[in-house]
Amino acid sequence: MLRFLYREAKFERLSADQMRSLLGAFSEMRDANPQICYWIHRLDAERLLITDFFHSSMLRYRGLEVVLIENETLSYYRLPGAKVGGTGHVPVGDYAVCITSPAGASFLLDIRKNHPGRFEVRALAPLKAGAAPGAYVELPRHVLEPSKFADEIKTAIAGSVEWTYRRYRSADSLQQPGLAEQLRSAPWLRAVQGASPDTDTYLWMLNESINQPIQETKESLR
Repeated sequence: MLRFLYREAKFERLSADQMRSLLGAFSEMRDANPQICYWIHRLDAERLLITDFFHSSMLRYRGLEVVLIENETLSYYRLPGAKVGGTGHVPVGDYAVCITSPAGASFLLDIRKNHPGRFEVRALAPLKAGAAPGAYVELPRHVLEPSKFADEIKTAIAGSVEWTYRRYRSADSLQQPGLAEQLRSAPWLRAVQGASPDTDTYLWMLNESINQPIQETKESLR
């Protein structure tokens, strides 16, 4: 009923095993590419914080909410001013907030909402014991259906593989052999296979480029 009321996008429900595999690939992809996934923050070994969204089903929540992944449990937190269904308004500015995971782990976050409407994490730290300092606002936790977030995860994975493909294709002929060797042995590229059709398309393009370096392609066109 709420999904209809707020006109939320439909989503495919994944099995527990499917979701576990997708989250595992997502975590491995992020840890291998922190420079690409600047909006995915590693809080500790068990938790990831996502502060931006790119799939069409999640764009309404950009600049309003953040998502926490703890093992296979997903939660979301609304910044001050955000309301249910991706409504409300979070003004541009700096926010000192505290979030607590389902398992009871708490984190202090200094977040800036910039003028384009995106969140930037300025600082983050675990809250070891006791209540959050007075300057920090505790954000209520809301349960997020994992399957609802699956398309966002798939989009992030596909985007990282595409970035890797573009990086390889833009490298010159002296850089490509070493880069190709790194990519052939990269565990995360094997982990994300089958994550989505887009991911598999970019993987195929990357593998084809590695197997036929640019100089060979140019020679074949002469």
